[in-house]
Amino acid sequence: SLRSKTINERARRFDRISSTTNPMRSDIYSLIAYGFYPAWLLAGGVDYLCHRRSDIEHTSGWIEGVFHVAQLATIVVIVLGIALFAPSLALFVIVALAGIAHTALSYADVRFTQPRRHISPLEQHAHAFLDVLPIVAIACWIVIEWPIADGSWRVALREPGLRAGELAAVLIGIFVLGGGPVLEELWRTLRVATHDERQAGFATIK
Repeated sequence: SLRSKTINERARRFDRISSTTNPMRSDIYSLIAYGFYPAWLLAGGVDYLCHRRSDIEHTSGWIEGVFHVAQLATIVVIVLGIALFAPSLALFVIVALAGIAHTALSYADVRFTQPRRHISPLEQHAHAFLDVLPIVAIACWIVIEWPIADGSWRVALREPGLRAGELAAVLIGIFVLGGGPVLEELWRTLRVATHDERQAGFATIK
């Protein structure tokens, strides 16, 4: 649509002049892409190892695994929203709501898990990064992209989009490095739960 083309043209023009008139915008994007995002993935890896060490499959089990998948889904919305779409008020709302949902799910996760599994100091520190980094990234992104949105509610892909290498880094990061451990953990907890149910069934028959 004409409105979408106008927004993307404004974004391209803003990108061209940002290095000279608004270097802070480029710096904040670099901070999000090369600071916050890798740090969040690293914290997620530490969290995953803590879950394994505390025997999640025999304690809080698959229910905690489902919490983690739900939290990952909100992060996918945040990452893809920031990386792939042109800024608009609708996108700001969607991404902000995903950030709020992630925070609420994180609280519910810990509330459920704490009585059932030991949460070590290291895991608690990992949670701090996992909870705060998305909120800070969203706030920074909205501040620097607010002028480009210019009151539009149109959701459209960025033009131009990410380069192939940048897109690959984003997708591998969120779906492989972030999603792989979460899905493996869910599979492992479900496998143990299924095995325990079968064992209980055999015991009842006997």
